[in-house]
Amino acid sequence: MTNNVLQVVNDNTKSDAIKIQELQEILKQLDKSTIVQLNTSTLSQSYQPVLNVLKLESLMVNHPGEHEAIITVIDELNKGSSNGLRNTSENDFKSWFVRFKLSDLQSDYQYLFKELKYDNFIDLINKKMLIINQLQSQGSSQYSKVFENYIKLKILELYLISNYDFRNGNILNYLKNDTGSYRTDEIDKLLHEYDQSPFISHDLFSIIVNYDFQNGYHQLILQNFDKSKLFSNVLENNIIRLSNHFQSIKISTIYQLLNVSNDQIDLESVIFNMIINNKFNEPTTIDQLSQTVEFGRVPRSNQEDHIKFFGNLVNNVYQKI
Repeated sequence: MTNNVLQVVNDNTKSDAIKIQELQEILKQLDKSTIVQLNTSTLSQSYQPVLNVLKLESLMVNHPGEHEAIITVIDELNKGSSNGLRNTSENDFKSWFVRFKLSDLQSDYQYLFKELKYDNFIDLINKKMLIINQLQSQGSSQYSKVFENYIKLKILELYLISNYDFRNGNILNYLKNDTGSYRTDEIDKLLHEYDQSPFISHDLFSIIVNYDFQNGYHQLILQNFDKSKLFSNVLENNIIRLSNHFQSIKISTIYQLLNVSNDQIDLESVIFNMIINNKFNEPTTIDQLSQTVEFGRVPRSNQEDHIKFFGNLVNNVYQKI
């Protein structure tokens, strides 16, 4: 397989972009041990960091559970093998690829591998937004547009599985206003249902978690993520939606509306933690005697949104009867 890599790299009839695509396909077929053992020293100096970045990408995308192997390749990159390709040139695809692909992978490693906390995906989204801004500042090219769309698919999925954050609204507006052709009809349908449904149901959550957005996250989420913690993010978003339309509500009613069991989820504990972490826009309390959540002032939603919410809520309940 090393010979195949050398053959691709040494083929002077192909562009660097085509070579890298072919190298990506080769690495997809390899097991984690073979990937780690691929020797870059036999390659030209300009292709050594390219192959190391491709090795890291292949491990993180196709073998996300192999943490030791991932760390090994990261250590190789940290030794400075890519230092000579930090300056991006519009006409140099190799340096462009190393700079932006490595930034993307490093942010994923920091938030989704090294420090997976489930409550800071919005911070990772902001990292991705910075990468997009850097891409756009370099000027549009056939390379940058494809990679930009790839990162946008990461942003979209991260938004859908994020816990509540006041910045979520800005991300949603960004996604809704972006009409890029990179989104399939299925993805647009998921985003629309997520946005328009009164609550994110467990069924919709399962569809989102199991859907392959073609952004490199599919195996990572299926193999490495705790689905119960991801669903806790969904609960937070649902409870915030309630707080925008109710001034007070019994916890037992929340169980019914969200269609969850108190055997599975301790909603009082979830809401209490949200209060502690200042997730609500208004001062919120729990009356333990009456088992009622007091969301504070009169709901902030305008009348049109309020009517729309309850119309969707009635329809949602009706469909369950």
